[in-house]
Order: sequence, then C-alpha cells, then structure tokens
Amino acid sequence: MKWQQRLRVRLKKKPYSKRTDVEKLLSNWKKTLGLLADSQYSMAIIRAGTCAEIAANIVVRAELVQKRQLEPRFVDGLLRWANGLQGKYSRLILPILSGTPAHSHYRKLQAPIQKLNDVRNEIAHGGRFASKATATKLILLANRLCVALSECYVGDLNLKKP
Repeated sequence: MKWQQRLRVRLKKKPYSKRTDVEKLLSNWKKTLGLLADSQYSMAIIRAGTCAEIAANIVVRAELVQKRQLEPRFVDGLLRWANGLQGKYSRLILPILSGTPAHSHYRKLQAPIQKLNDVRNEIAHGGRFASKATATKLILLANRLCVALSECYVGDLNLKKP
C-alpha cells in the first residue's frame, strides 16, 4: 500500500486538530477539488488559499521548530500573528530564509502568492463570486504554490490537479 493510501486511512480516524500540517494540507486539498467538482467555485478558491497557507506553515515549522529548535508553542504564536498566506510569506518565510540559498527560490513566489491572496480576499471580504475558469486557474496556481512552498521539506505531495 502506498504511503498516500495509508495516510488517507489514518486521516479518517484522526481528528483534524491532531493531524500534522501535511495531513491537513492533503485533506484540505481533497476538499478543494470536491468543491470545484460541485461547482462551488468561490469556496474552492478560498479552500485553495487555505491549502497554500498550510504549505507556508510547513515551511515555518520546519525552519523554526525542526532546524532552529524553537518551542512549538512560540512558533504557533508567530503563525497566528502573521495571519494568512501573505502575512506568513512576508513576515516569516522571507525573513527566516534571508541570506540562505533558498531565499531566491521563495522570493520568486511573491507574485503568485499575491494573486491567490488578492482573489481569495475579494471573495471572502468583498462578496465576489468566481467562475469555473477563474477557479480552475487559481486552483492550479495554488497547486504549484503548495508544491513550491513545501517540496524542500516534505518532498512530493502528489497533489491531484483539477
């Protein structure tokens, strides 16, 4: 049995609050694709933004808890303070990786993160509705962001594309 299949079996039994960031990302991605399939385009975009934010959490926790041995509770506080994909990216990820070889890789994600975040916020806070074409395009963008953000820390997530 592949690791993804074993993970899916475990996800059904484990409460969301007890899941790892990778497990949360995989379950949210499945929900994103389900919302898209059910023609709930705006909600699918919001959920895709959540997936990218969870991928950002993976980066921050790997760098601060695993590599730098900071207390997980402290890092959780930083993640709440940074609030949202754009905040985690600009307030945590870029400063943490400043001066490292990885910084240039993550710096290139600025425009796609801004695009996803802007449309997500227009939907969540401005009442905008999205079309199927827009949702599909942004979910593909979120897929690339999730992979680009987390691949150095967890390898291939094997996220299904819409």
